[in-house]
Amino acid sequence: QQSRTHITPRVMVSPGLTGTNPLRRRDRPTQTPPSRAAVRKTAIAWCYTVVEQVFASRHTTRHPTGLSSRRLERRGREQAIRHFTSPQLHGTTEFCGTIARLPRVLILLPPSESKNPPPKRGKPVDLEALSFPALAAVRAQVLDALLATSARPDALARLGVGASIAPEVERNVRLTDVPARPSLEVYGGVLYAALGADTLSDAAKRRAASRLVIVSALWGALRPADRIPAYRLNICAHLVGIGPLEPAWREVLGPVLTEAAGPRGLVVDCRSSSYQAAGMPIGIGDRTVAVRVLRETARGRSVVSHMAKHTRGEVARHLLESGADPRKPQGLAEALADRWDVELVRPARAGRPWTVDVVVAG
Repeated sequence: QQSRTHITPRVMVSPGLTGTNPLRRRDRPTQTPPSRAAVRKTAIAWCYTVVEQVFASRHTTRHPTGLSSRRLERRGREQAIRHFTSPQLHGTTEFCGTIARLPRVLILLPPSESKNPPPKRGKPVDLEALSFPALAAVRAQVLDALLATSARPDALARLGVGASIAPEVERNVRLTDVPARPSLEVYGGVLYAALGADTLSDAAKRRAASRLVIVSALWGALRPADRIPAYRLNICAHLVGIGPLEPAWREVLGPVLTEAAGPRGLVVDCRSSSYQAAGMPIGIGDRTVAVRVLRETARGRSVVSHMAKHTRGEVARHLLESGADPRKPQGLAEALADRWDVELVRPARAGRPWTVDVVVAG
C-alpha cells in the first residue's frame, strides 16, 4: 500500500476524492497571518501534489481555472506548476481529487542513434510545446546549426556518420517539416527495445510520463509525450557555429535536471558517459546514482557497451513496472537486487554521484 504525503494536517483525503486547499482563508489559522514567502512555499508544495495526481489519473474534473486534467497532461508538469503557482491564484486554487504522494525517482535515459521511420503524415515539431521551456533558446540554436551543417558537403564528416546514413542526414535538412511523434515512439535501438514502452502496464506508463527524461543532443531534455521528428545527431558531432555539443548544453541542462528531480527526488542516471558530460544535476550528488553494467566471466569483470544498453533499458523498465520509489541510493540497490546482483559504490568525494554496478553473467 502506497503511503501518502499530506502537505498540512488540514489536507484531507477521503474515499470521495475530496481535497481541502490549505491556502483558503477559512482554513488558515487565526494566529499571525503567514508571510507571502511562506504562502508561496506552501502553494508550490501543494500544487506538486495536485499536478502529480493529474498525471496519475484520468479524471476529467475541470479545475476552476478552466483547465481539464487531460489538458494539463498535454501541457506538461513544469508548465502546470508554473500556472498554478502564479500570484493571482494564491489562496484561491481548488482541486477535486485524491492527494497523491510526490514522485521521488527521476530516470535519465540517453537517446538512440537509430530512429524509427517517421509517419507519412502528421504535424511537425512545435518547439514551444516541448517540455522544459528553459532549454528553448539552445534548442533553436542547435536546430538551426544542424540544418545548416546537414546541407554542407562535409556533413557526414561533421556528424560522424558513414555514407550509409546519408539519407538520414538529407532528411535533417527538412527536419522542421518532417511529421513528429512522441519521443518514446521515435527512439529505437537496444536500450529502447529492452524498455519496451509499448508493452508497459498502464500503471507503468503513467509512471513513465512523469519519471522518464530523455537527454538528447538536439532537444536537450524530453518527456515521453513530447512530439519530435526522427533526426540524426550524436552528442559528439561538430556543428557549424557551435562546435562540440557537450559544452553548449552543460550550462543550461544541469539546472533543468535538478529542477526536474524535485526537492527530494532520487536520480537514476542510465546515460552513457558522453551524455552525462552534456549536463549533470547540480548540487544533488548525494541522491544521484549512475547505473554501470559489468559482465562477469571466468576472467573477471568487464564493460560491454551493447550489453550495458540492454541492461539499462531493463533497469528502467523494472523501476517503472515495480513502482519502486527509493529515497536513497541504498534503497535503489535493494530495489534492483530483486532481479540482479548489484553493488553500490560510494563516491570518492562528497557531493559526487553514487554508482550502482549491475553485474550480469557473461
